[in-house]
Amino acid sequence: MRRVLCAAGLAVVVLALAGGMALARSFDCGNPANGPCRGTNRPDEIRGTNGSDAIYGRDGVDIIDGDMAATDGANDTIVGGDGADEIYDALLADDTDTIRGGPGNDYIDVHDGPTGADTVDCGPGAKDRVYFDRGVDQIAANCERQFPMP
Repeated sequence: MRRVLCAAGLAVVVLALAGGMALARSFDCGNPANGPCRGTNRPDEIRGTNGSDAIYGRDGVDIIDGDMAATDGANDTIVGGDGADEIYDALLADDTDTIRGGPGNDYIDVHDGPTGADTVDCGPGAKDRVYFDRGVDQIAANCERQFPMP
């Protein structure tokens, strides 16, 4: 009987933990004209539109991709929020984006070619990493690990 109760209790704990993981959201932002796209206070996977987006990841370890199209030409504002976020700007996009990582050790990739001058502020963190276009993008000194790309 004791083993059955222990096994049942363990199953409840496992299900509760798995249920918490299921609360993370994965979604595409809607029409930018309807206002900012906001994540939750849990881990999110957020994809921007091919228009000019304002995306706020909020708390949690988020994955944010600001552009749905490689050549959308729209200017985005992306704020990761608390947590070790991954923030991407579309490859080969002809746009000028503003990225703020927020607290946490963020991974930010704004390497999108020589035509869009992006601005990146990594925010508080000890191991932020940013990949950017050498001589084009503006990277704040608080981005501890900077990787300029040709």
